[in-house]
Amino acid sequence: MIRSIEELRLTSDNELVKEHDKKAANTSVGTNYYTDELDRRSRDRNQQATYNLSLATQKLAQRTYVQSWVSVSASVIALAISVISLSN
Repeated sequence: MIRSIEELRLTSDNELVKEHDKKAANTSVGTNYYTDELDRRSRDRNQQATYNLSLATQKLAQRTYVQSWVSVSASVIALAISVISLSN
C-alpha cells in the first residue's frame, strides 16, 4: 500500500523505520537506493558543519562585542587621564 504524502508527513519517524525494515526483507532495490542514502548522509554532514560554523561565528561576534566595549572604556579612561594631566 502506498501512503499519501499527507499520511507520510503525519507518520512518526520510528513508525516509518519499522515499516521500512519490515518491507525491506521482501524487496529488491536498485543502485539509486544507495546513492540516495549517501546523498542524505552528505547533506546531514553539511548541515552539521554549517551549524557548527554558525555557533563559532556567534561566539566570535560576542567576543568582538566585549572587546569593543573594553577598548572604548580604555580610550575614555586614557582621554580622562590626558585631560586631568593637561589641566594640572
